[in-house]
Amino acid sequence: MESSRILIFLIGLALVLAGNNQKSSKKGLVISNWKNHMVGDFEPFKTVSWWYNYHTYKEIYLEAPVWCHLENGTIAKNKTGCFPSDPEIEFVPMIWGEKGYGSNPGLVNDPDLAETDYVVLAYNEPNRPDQADMPALDAAMLYRELNDKYPDKLFVSPSCSSTTSPWMDEFMTECDKLNCKIDYLAAHMYLGTPNQRLNKLKNFSEKFGGRKIWLTEFALAKEQNMTKIVDFVETFLPMLEQSDFIHKYSWFINRYKYNHDEEHDENDTFWIDSYNSLVEQEHPRLTPVGQAYDKPWHLMK
Repeated sequence: MESSRILIFLIGLALVLAGNNQKSSKKGLVISNWKNHMVGDFEPFKTVSWWYNYHTYKEIYLEAPVWCHLENGTIAKNKTGCFPSDPEIEFVPMIWGEKGYGSNPGLVNDPDLAETDYVVLAYNEPNRPDQADMPALDAAMLYRELNDKYPDKLFVSPSCSSTTSPWMDEFMTECDKLNCKIDYLAAHMYLGTPNQRLNKLKNFSEKFGGRKIWLTEFALAKEQNMTKIVDFVETFLPMLEQSDFIHKYSWFINRYKYNHDEEHDENDTFWIDSYNSLVEQEHPRLTPVGQAYDKPWHLMK
C-alpha cells in the first residue's frame, strides 16, 4: 500500500514538473499595435513565456483603439481576453525611440517603466529612417541616460535591421566610451538559411563581448510557400533552443494580413507573406506555422 502511494505521488510530481517545463524560457511573441490582434490570440500558445508590443506598457488599445477585436471584427469592449490569461507569460517593455527622432511620434510618448519591470528593450531599428532613426552618437548618449534613470534594470541593446549594420559598430564604440550598461544584444533577421542565420548571430555575439542575444524579430521573408516556412521553423527553433548565446527569441508576427496571391518582384529587397502568421486570419487558432512554432523544442534534445 505504501509503495503504491509513493508511486502515485511520484507520477503526480512528474506531471507537475512536466507542466512547468512546457514553456520555453526563450520563446516569445511579437504583438504589434496594428489591427491584427484578436481576443483569445494568446490562448493557443502553450510554450511561450514572454511577449512585447513596442511599448513600455501593455494596454496599447489606449493608443490604438482598434487594436484588439472580436472574431466578427468589432472592437472588444472587455479587454481581458486581449491579454494572456496565464500569469507566467511575462510582458517585456520596449522604449521604441526618443522624442525628436524617429518616424512615429506616437511611439515615443509612452509612460515611464513600471517599478516591476526588470528588463527593457531599447531602441527599435534606430539605423532606419522609417523606424526609430537616431544617429548612433545621440543614441549612445540617450541610452546612457536611460541607464542612469533605471539603474536596477537589465538593458537590451538597440535592435538594428541587420547584425552587420555599421550603425551598431558606432553605437557600441560610443557606448564603450560612456560606460553604458548593455546586458544583452538585440537582433532582427529575416533572410538566410537556418545555418547562415545561426552563424551570423554567433559572430554578432562574439563581436560584442560574448553578450547573449534577444532575437526580437525574425521570419522567412520573400517566401510564399507555407510548407517551406514550416520546415524553416522546425529546423531553426531547435537550433535557437540549443544555442547558449541565444537568450530569447520572438517570431514576427502573430498575424500578418497580406494576400497570399499578391505578386512580388524577386528584386524587391524585403516582403513578408501572411503565411508567416502564427494564428489564423479570422480565428484565434494556430496556423501550421504557429503549430510548428509552439512545439516544445526545448524538450526535444
